Order: sequence, then C-alpha cells, then structure tokens
Amino acid sequence: MAVRRWLNELRLMPPSLTTHRPAQTIHSQENWMTPSHGTLKINFDASFVYGDSSNRIGIIARNEQGKVIYAESAMLGPAENALHAETKAALHAITWAASMNVTKIDIEGDCLYLINDLRRNERSFASCGLLIDEIKNLAKTFSLCNFKFVKREANKVAHSLATLSYNMPVICFTFNSLPYNVASLVLLDLN
Repeated sequence: MAVRRWLNELRLMPPSLTTHRPAQTIHSQENWMTPSHGTLKINFDASFVYGDSSNRIGIIARNEQGKVIYAESAMLGPAENALHAETKAALHAITWAASMNVTKIDIEGDCLYLINDLRRNERSFASCGLLIDEIKNLAKTFSLCNFKFVKREANKVAHSLATLSYNMPVICFTFNSLPYNVASLVLLDLN
C-alpha cells in the first residue's frame, strides 16, 4: 500500500523533478555542532506512520554554547506522507523562531528531499509544496536563515522528541525539564 502511494506521487511529479539533474554538493554532519555566534540552531524531525491519523514532531533550539533554549514534542494532526510530516515539523520550527523575534537561524533536518527543496529559489512542486513555499516566505523575514541537511545521528535529539509525542500531548521543555533520555542525548552532543 505504501509503495503504491509513493509510486502514484512519483507519477504526479513534474518531469523537472523526476529527470536527472547534476547533483548538488550536500555536506552533511555526522554529529551535532554548535551554531556560529549570535545564531540559534533549530533541529526538527517528524515521526510518521502510514495509516495513523496524526503527525508527530520534535523541535529543539540551541544557542552557540549548545544551551537548550526551547524544545517541544507535539502532535500536529494528519499527514499524507513522510515528506508532509517533515514539512509540517519544519514549518512549526520556523514559525516558533519567528514568534520569538530571532534574527539569525540555522534549521537542520534529516530529510534530504525537503532540505534541497527549501534551498531552491523556485516554487516547490512537491505534494506539500504550498507548505514548503510558506516556509521559504517565512525564511525571508530573518536576517539569516540557513537550511541544512544532517544525518540522523546529528538530529537524534529532535528525533527523540518526535517519538516522545506518541505518549504525550504537546509539551514544551527547557533543559531542566527535559526527560532524562532526551537530556542525556543533548549532553552527548556537547562532547
């Protein structure tokens, strides 16, 4: 069923997204790294299961010392597919940053397709393209907004927060209130 849905989405994509293009050089991080001075780094992730009626996300914002400024584990409603779930998580992350009047942000996620789409200057033709375009428009309101692809290992705290929301409703955290398993991952990132 999941494969059939994916093939149908692939057939609906415009030829420009399914034909071969020269590969962009993507440098991905194996480990979490602190952002540059004055920049807030926000990692996001989504936990998605086909047939489940809700999208679960995790976001964590840290400063240049690696200090947790904000973390959240939330259920955000239905998603059509994994890309849609990841896009909703990215939108939630950038919307939070905009509400905090932050001016410089790095947004990191482990969905390569989404990060590549966010880095392009043209409109998105993905099934959730309107949400992607909304993220791109919000990005223009910051003095600096970088979208970066990272491997799962560098995004493990956001992933852990996304899986927490299976058992809890929306919960916001500071470092002192993080669950032990999440706090231990934050500390491991700093070593």
